[in-house]
Formats: sequence, structure tokens, C-alpha cells
Amino acid sequence: MSDNSSGKPPFPPALFLIALAAAGIFGWWWGESRDPQLQDMTLTTVSDNKLHIMGTLNERSYGEITGAIRNNPDIDTVVLHRVSGTIDADTNFRTALFIQERGLDVFLPSNARVASGATHIICAGRERIAEYGAQIGVHSWSAVGVPNAADLDRDSSAHRSHVEFFSQTECGERFFWFSQDAAPAQDIHWMSEDEMRDYRVITKFVEN
Repeated sequence: MSDNSSGKPPFPPALFLIALAAAGIFGWWWGESRDPQLQDMTLTTVSDNKLHIMGTLNERSYGEITGAIRNNPDIDTVVLHRVSGTIDADTNFRTALFIQERGLDVFLPSNARVASGATHIICAGRERIAEYGAQIGVHSWSAVGVPNAADLDRDSSAHRSHVEFFSQTECGERFFWFSQDAAPAQDIHWMSEDEMRDYRVITKFVEN
């Protein structure tokens, strides 16, 4: 990532907040329920050599994100703003591995709040850079019939796709098990800077 890149969204702050509200994202951050018709919305925009992402990752995000990268070959950085997670882990693994195959960096600005399945995208980055103040939240995964995966035995086949994915990233399987133990599925653990470094979720911190 070039030294003159700030990672800030390529639109005025007021429009950024409007976009967040339209996506129903504020409710997630403030503990309020969101409109179920909006909870799976992903918002992306391309500016110069950066792909900016906010919202919730879903089954359509793969086509949107990979399409933007293919159509803009100069993109070298994925910027995550406020990304609450994913509602389709398997598709999210594919999206993350595409980013990894392209050798893209991942950048979190100081006001980023990225959680749950969005860590798949972070761990896929070649370099994983964050401004001081960026927040990363983790918890146990859940799915239909599995309300809290941390309750499963570690050798359960249900964990296999998650373990296989993280084993292909620099964060590694160790980070996956940390996330399972950090908080139950209905809660969240916000990682400290030391934890981000220790589990190699972030490789470099920079000033805002």
C-alpha cells in the first residue's frame, strides 16, 4: 500500500453515514434490531487502487467483490470499514481466498469496526494493516442447528471447513480456536492490540 493512501472512504463523511444507515448497519453496532430485509446488504466502492467494503457479507458478495477486483486490475488494497460479519461462511471463504490469491493487502482505518466472519477477509490479506483505534471482534460461529459451535468437540466435522480455511492463511488454525473460545456466538470479544499482533490478524499498526 502506498504511503499516501489514507484508506478513508472516497465519499464525504455525511454520505458515508447515510449509506451505513441505509444498510441497517447502525442497529448492529448499537445493539438494536435491524430490518431483516437489509441485514445482508454489502456496500462496495472503488477509489483509485482500493476496494472499500462495508455492511454484511453474503452469498452475493463473492460476485460483487471479485467482479470489482477483476474489472479494476490496479486494486492492491481492500479497505474494511464497518463490516458486521457474514451470513454465508462457505461463500465468504471463497471470497477471502480470491483476495489471497490476488496478493491484496487489507487495511482497516481508525474508525473500522470489523467482526465475526469478516475476519476471513482480514486474514486473507498479504499485509494486514490497521490504524490505531480499529476494532476487530470475534466469537464462536453458529449455524442452523448449531447455536454455539464452541460447544462442539474440537474434532467435530462441523469445524472442518473453518479449520481448513484458516490453515490456508497466515492467521492459522490457532486464531480460529482463539475466536471460538473468546466469546459465545451471541456475544462478541473485541481483540486487544496485543491479541491482534499475537494471532497475526494485524501485521502492522500505523498512525491515523
